[in-house]
Amino acid sequence: MALSQSDVIQQMLTKSQLVDGLRLLGVSDGSVIEVHSSLSSFGYIPGGAQTVVDALIEAVGFDGTIVMPAQTYGNSEPSRWKHPPIEPSLFNQLRMEYPAFDPRVSEIGFMGAIADNLRLRAGTMVSNHPNGAFMAHGKYAKWITQTHPIHFTFSMASPLGKLLDLRASVLLLGVGYDNCTALHLAEAQTNVRPIIINGGAVESEAGKQWRKFLDYDYDSDEFVEIGKKLEEYELVRKFKIQNAECKLFSFPEALSVAIGYFKEKM
Repeated sequence: MALSQSDVIQQMLTKSQLVDGLRLLGVSDGSVIEVHSSLSSFGYIPGGAQTVVDALIEAVGFDGTIVMPAQTYGNSEPSRWKHPPIEPSLFNQLRMEYPAFDPRVSEIGFMGAIADNLRLRAGTMVSNHPNGAFMAHGKYAKWITQTHPIHFTFSMASPLGKLLDLRASVLLLGVGYDNCTALHLAEAQTNVRPIIINGGAVESEAGKQWRKFLDYDYDSDEFVEIGKKLEEYELVRKFKIQNAECKLFSFPEALSVAIGYFKEKM
């Protein structure tokens, strides 16, 4: 059977082109970047996620650091599940059966293929949180991930506080502002969200247990409006890398705008 036009690869994005695009966007040697990405947004890349991670590592250089969320959504309080919800009769069974968080193997599929590939790399470190972990690769990886309190997942005591101290940037590769985990720090700092009881399976000295913890009821939908403000204030650098609309902006600047946005609503 002959291939249709849509089945034919008509353009290809190489590693060197990716690195060039990241450089033009503003990523440089020594950059500390929190990355959110969609592999499919680029089009065809030989090597797929492996090539993208290789390009990111080359772009930040030996003194740089790459950070990505490693969130395990399934390892969370089942009574709060919405997509899809779970029958209440199964709550306790799920709490007993869900495997304890393991930074090496716990499911992070919702983070995408690029995040999956970064976790495989030698030297990548993952913070110890049952459903809101971060992973980091590079110069500051150990410092960023070494402590992550279970309560209030995205507070200043989390890896996000370390990224703020490092004056990191946020890099969006083919995804929108509602994917920007870093902005949850603004919700935590303004107390704009109600406090909830979350939970997750963790490993303890007594073996696996279900641990309850306090957290905010985070909601990233409003990050789209915050992103619009960042662009209005000309705080976002944009560059299209093949088919992917890519954005880079300062985390401290974005946090300041987000805090102002939430305070106006209070």
